[in-house]
Amino acid sequence: MEINTLTNEVRLSAIKKLAEKRNADLTLDEYEVLSGELQSLLEYQGPDRIISNAEYWQEKGSEKKDILTFHPQIWSLDNFTKGFRVGELWSISGPTKHGKTTLCETIGRDIQNQGGKVLWFFYEMPEQFMERHREEEGVFYIPREQRSNDLEWLKRRVFEARMKHGVDAIFIDHLHFLVPFRDLMHNASISIGNTLRILKSEIAVDLGVVVFLVAHTTKSDFSQEPNEGDIRDSSFISQESDGTIMVFRKLKKEKKWTDDDPFSLKSKLIVCNTRRTGVMNGKINLVKKGNYLYEEEQQNGID
Repeated sequence: MEINTLTNEVRLSAIKKLAEKRNADLTLDEYEVLSGELQSLLEYQGPDRIISNAEYWQEKGSEKKDILTFHPQIWSLDNFTKGFRVGELWSISGPTKHGKTTLCETIGRDIQNQGGKVLWFFYEMPEQFMERHREEEGVFYIPREQRSNDLEWLKRRVFEARMKHGVDAIFIDHLHFLVPFRDLMHNASISIGNTLRILKSEIAVDLGVVVFLVAHTTKSDFSQEPNEGDIRDSSFISQESDGTIMVFRKLKKEKKWTDDDPFSLKSKLIVCNTRRTGVMNGKINLVKKGNYLYEEEQQNGID
């Protein structure tokens, strides 16, 4: 009885406010039409209806379910991020040839070591990528042929990998192979923002995988640390991601005249932001050994 009374009060109040907004009294016919529309809203039971938090958990079940999370073996990175969860989108950026792919391969190895299954979309030099990991144990997945500038194709391949092989993590190297060149020329920021939302909602969330997306920077001044504002073409990359990680190599302290590469094997990783933990500007010193990156403080325990 109390609920019905409240419902009527809500309906009459809404009608009154709408009438005031129109700055005129409603005719009887207008009142009946408006009253019927409001009544249909009050009785609406569609899948997108408004529900309370109590109803939400009643539908989901009261038992709390653990979300599949993979923890990087770089200790400080795990501390900053609390792991990478399915349903999340992570952007990895940095200058060219400064360790973005190596960081992805390191995280991918860690996911495989924890029983996860990894799918790679490696658009640049896929043969070299495969050759680097030819002698390693463990199974990962790739498309037999790559197709760039086709987000629908990528969605189908991820769905295929999820259904056939139970893939948990997706690595895409890199973003600009997903966006048609004409879109980059006309409105790069909007096109990239739309791509990020599809990767997040239709792939990470809907398919239950964690997505790692490589993005380039525009920065060429290597004397300064890059930040998320240096990511090329769109601020949406950082805004739409659940976390943004920057990696860059350190300059050699002493450069010999025979050195073609002015950068050392040491690098710095910056966790620019993480939506879940709130960490911002977390910094980690890394060193490359073989195909992977390790935290400098962990080196004593590495053979």
